[in-house]
Amino acid sequence: PPFEREAIRRGYCPRTVSARRNRQIVLARRPVGAVSADCFEVAESDVAELGEGEALLEVRYLGIDPTIRGWLDERGNYMPGVGIGECVRSNGVGVIVETNNPGEYPLGRAFMHLTGWQQYCIVPSNPFPPITMVPEAVQLTDVLGALGHIGITAYVGVLRVACPQPGETFLVSAA
Repeated sequence: PPFEREAIRRGYCPRTVSARRNRQIVLARRPVGAVSADCFEVAESDVAELGEGEALLEVRYLGIDPTIRGWLDERGNYMPGVGIGECVRSNGVGVIVETNNPGEYPLGRAFMHLTGWQQYCIVPSNPFPPITMVPEAVQLTDVLGALGHIGITAYVGVLRVACPQPGETFLVSAA
């Protein structure tokens, strides 16, 4: 397929997973007040072999969204808190560099997923939370902002919830 040919041209040739090392940023301690660098540690490990229907996503960009602060607390927010020693949770966008499921995850295609702060993310078939294929004409960074859940949240919040009217003053905060 054209995606595979382009992927191979760009150097995303399949190679054995055991040759790959994954770097993760893990939660070392829970922040008290402001988050600081000593809340995190770098951890490295071999990337596990892919199982049936799985693919390996090489993470290119991370979304550093306000919700991550809630996940760093033990209580979490709408999702449980990240455990001490676990990879920090966040959305990311990356490219499939190895696949056991080319129908769902074609080699060389970009996807957005809840990757966490790591270099590689193994994605199962039909994961929850879902994984989204990035259209070819879309910049990878755009799906973490205006074209992603952050942009959709803002769009719906303004047009469906706030419903500003002519003559009203409207302020959107960073949160």
